[in-house]
Amino acid sequence: MHRIDSKNAAEIAKAVKAGELPVAAKSLAEALARVMAELGPPPGATPSGDVREIDVVAAVRPAMVRHGVVMLPAAVEMLACEAVASGRGKSATRVLVRTTFRFVHGASGEKFEVQALGEGRDDGDRAAKNALAVAMSSVLRQSFCFAMGDERGGAPAQSLEVVHPWDAGGRGLYAQEFGRCKTRADYLAVCQRIAEDVRVGVLTEADRDALKDVARDTSARLPVQPAAAK
Repeated sequence: MHRIDSKNAAEIAKAVKAGELPVAAKSLAEALARVMAELGPPPGATPSGDVREIDVVAAVRPAMVRHGVVMLPAAVEMLACEAVASGRGKSATRVLVRTTFRFVHGASGEKFEVQALGEGRDDGDRAAKNALAVAMSSVLRQSFCFAMGDERGGAPAQSLEVVHPWDAGGRGLYAQEFGRCKTRADYLAVCQRIAEDVRVGVLTEADRDALKDVARDTSARLPVQPAAAK
């Protein structure tokens, strides 16, 4: 964006008329549409759709600056923070957050907010950082409708998915947790976490269905203990 004052107004007007500079957007919706029109696949994106959060930001930021749009973190709500077993057999921390980001248009002052979930797991101290990075990337991807895929080869666009910071997917992690259950209470706790993840959108119903067999086997080897006679 160019600051206009009495000294450069004439030059900027000529540049706009010649098509060398865009006329400033009159609304946030118009500015976002201009940003969206400039975006292609983020640098580093693969035909399968994998991309890092840093690449999403690198693709969006220049166009947002050009059209006077900023995105600010407005709120973060912690939905879960718990110790889990990682794919490498170590103890890890799982963090699930619901974030709110605010888009603001400098010229008009208009703004709107977008929410997204983010989950991170790490056997160090980066679980919260990973969760926030996933949430921010999701907001940018969904707000600007990224095109994906090898356009030069004519391949159809793929949905843009963030590469998660843990090795296995949610199904694999929960299958491992079922395998480590030693009591009926352990089994019920895993079932409860799966239900919560489905409720908030971290897992899908298809994920839950895929875990039914291992859940059934775990339940069978951990039968309900009969109540003690009074």
